[in-house]
Amino acid sequence: MAEAVGILCTPPGGDEAARGAQSPAPSWWDALLDDTGSFVGVVDAGGQLHFANRAATRLLTGSDRNSLVGSRLEDLFSQEFAAEWRRLIRHVLDTTEPLTYQSVVRGVAVLITMRALEGDSNQPPLVLGVSRPYLHSSFLNNSEEERIVARAKIMDLGPLSSLTQRELEVLALIGEGLSTAEIAKRLSRSTKTVEWHRTSLGRKLEASNRVELAHIAIRAGLADFLALGHASRRTPQSPDAHRQDIEPAADTLSACPPGPPT
Repeated sequence: MAEAVGILCTPPGGDEAARGAQSPAPSWWDALLDDTGSFVGVVDAGGQLHFANRAATRLLTGSDRNSLVGSRLEDLFSQEFAAEWRRLIRHVLDTTEPLTYQSVVRGVAVLITMRALEGDSNQPPLVLGVSRPYLHSSFLNNSEEERIVARAKIMDLGPLSSLTQRELEVLALIGEGLSTAEIAKRLSRSTKTVEWHRTSLGRKLEASNRVELAHIAIRAGLADFLALGHASRRTPQSPDAHRQDIEPAADTLSACPPGPPT
């Protein structure tokens, strides 16, 4: 494990002095990081990133050519979102137990597993986060469902942050495949009102048809969150208001604006 930490946290392209006696990363390690489609990152208790693979970098910055090493969570997300993640990171470090966590990052629903890393005395305590897109609860196997012990209170909606609560509901129902008439009946609204919301969604999200809107809704996991009653837009809690233990899976999920531009 210590060798893996060294490989992860050595900047690519660094000189031999920076690498010390560390051997180059084996090809299977590159395959695990880049070929699985997972978002991988290493962060310390203070919220500073020590590593992010290409997929994670692309998700957070829009390009895999950028470097996130040295960035802090507050540089990438809102204060409320960063505070919640730091709380979970601290929990993993304090308990040394892995934590599987359901969240939304840049408008993408993800299932994140955090694990404390065993490094050497020259490194701060680190947490490895490995996540993958979370499309719907029906895609989970039994062991994954059993491992989910927390759901986000604050989510990073990314491009969806400009939507109203009603637009989020309409978008989620489009993602479920409902027609305009079915959505109108579900929400007790007229078909004309639903069509107005659909037009507004297409304009805000630059989607030209219902199929594209459905894809956005599925990617964000909106159907699951609405089914669980997690899509409220209450004012995010301050960091001090968070409980210090891990919140149960039935907690409310709040939307927050995206963090500073990258």
